[in-house]
Amino acid sequence: MAQSYEEFGSGPEQAETPHDGWVTDSRPTDAGMGAPSTTDVSTRSVADHLSALLQSADGTAKRIIEEAEAKARDQLAEVDRRARRVEAEAARLASWSRQTEKLIQAMWSAFSEFRKDMEAVPKQINDVLGPLASHASVVVRQIDNLTTALGSQAPDRPAAPSPLPPDGTSSPSPLGFEAGSNGPGDSSGVTSWDDFASGSS
Repeated sequence: MAQSYEEFGSGPEQAETPHDGWVTDSRPTDAGMGAPSTTDVSTRSVADHLSALLQSADGTAKRIIEEAEAKARDQLAEVDRRARRVEAEAARLASWSRQTEKLIQAMWSAFSEFRKDMEAVPKQINDVLGPLASHASVVVRQIDNLTTALGSQAPDRPAAPSPLPPDGTSSPSPLGFEAGSNGPGDSSGVTSWDDFASGSS
């Protein structure tokens, strides 16, 4: 006897239904795997570009930092040199100030001593000239006394003879002969002093 459809399907081995063997494959096909989509390409390009930009920015930042550090080191070295120069100049000025102060003090002491000595000069002059003045007055008085004493004891000196008498005549020669004669003896032709001086005989 022929079996029904239910009986046929309820047997120990049921026949496979056609839809059980249909499996949907969601994996991309070979064509899809070989050619990436436009979105993936754009994303990768943007990522590469950003990576390059980041690397360039990082290199630029490092270079800027290195240049800034080098410049800062140079500036610090220059500041240190200037500070040392200023310190040396300050030390030199301090030493010069101390030396100048010592010189000024020594000069002021010498000037004070000189002023003190100059102030004592008038007193010293008075001390020296005072006894001299008193002795000078005594000496002058003694000289006056001596002059007076010598004047009172000096003999009366005769008056000087007048070269011509009051009447204008020639005075007699004290030798006893005339001026035109050659003495008490023979005149031998000598009539004047001119003849005598010229050697007339």
